[in-house]
Amino acid sequence: MKTKIIKDNWAGFVASGIILLALLSIMIYKKIAPFGDYTIMVGDGVLQYLPFLSELRHKLLNGDSLFFTWNMGMGVNFYAVFAYYLASPFNIILLIAHIDDLIACVHIIWMLKICLSGYTMAYYLTHRKGSELKPQWVVALAVLYALNNFTFGFGHNIMWLDVIMIFPLIILGFERLMEGVDKKLYIFTLAFAMYCNYYLSFIMCIFLCFYFLAQSFDDVKDFGRKILRFGMNSIVSAGMVAFLLIPTFIQLQ
Repeated sequence: MKTKIIKDNWAGFVASGIILLALLSIMIYKKIAPFGDYTIMVGDGVLQYLPFLSELRHKLLNGDSLFFTWNMGMGVNFYAVFAYYLASPFNIILLIAHIDDLIACVHIIWMLKICLSGYTMAYYLTHRKGSELKPQWVVALAVLYALNNFTFGFGHNIMWLDVIMIFPLIILGFERLMEGVDKKLYIFTLAFAMYCNYYLSFIMCIFLCFYFLAQSFDDVKDFGRKILRFGMNSIVSAGMVAFLLIPTFIQLQ
C-alpha cells in the first residue's frame, strides 16, 4: 500500500522537496525567521494579518467567542474577520507556537502551503485524462507553479495561498465533472477554496466560468447538460460553506 502511494505520487514528493530546499535556502540566506530577524510579511501582512492571527490564537487558546472582539479598534465583528482572513485550517499550527514565535510560525505555514502547491500541481499533471508528460517535466512544471511570481509577489497574503494550493485539484475535479466521471473532487475542493478565502476564490470562480466556455460541446443539448452540471455542483459547493460566505458578503457591503 505504502509502496503504491509513493509510486503514484513520487513526482509530487520530489517537487515538494525541491521547493522546500529552495525556500529554506532563501530564508537562511536572507536571515528570515526562524533563521534571523527578518520577515516576509510586509504592508498589510504586518499591519493586519499578524494582529489578526495573534487574536485568533488568543481566542482559540482561551476559548473566547469568535463572533466579537474588543481587542481590535473599539470592538469589531471578529466572525467577519475570521471568514475573510483567518479560516485556513493551517492556522491551527499557531496553537503549538509561543506568542514570541508567531512570525516564525507564520513562515512555516507559508512554506507548507507553497510546498503543497507543488504537490497538487504534480498530482494534477499525472492524473489528468490523457496525461503523457515525462516525470521530469511533471516535477519541473510543479516547481515552477509553486514558485511563480504571484507566490513571491503576494505571498505575504498567506490566506490567498490556500486557493493557489488547491487550484490544480479544482481543475482536475472540474475536468472530471465535465467528463461525467466524478463530481466529488470538484465539489469538495471548490468548497475548501471558498471556505479558506472569499476574495481569491471569487476570482477563481470567474476563471472557471471562462474555462467552462472553453470546453468542447457536441451540440446544444450537450452544452445544456454540462452547464447545468457545472452550475448545480458549484452551487452545492457554495452551499456547504454558506455559513462563511454570506457573513463575508454582507460585511463587504
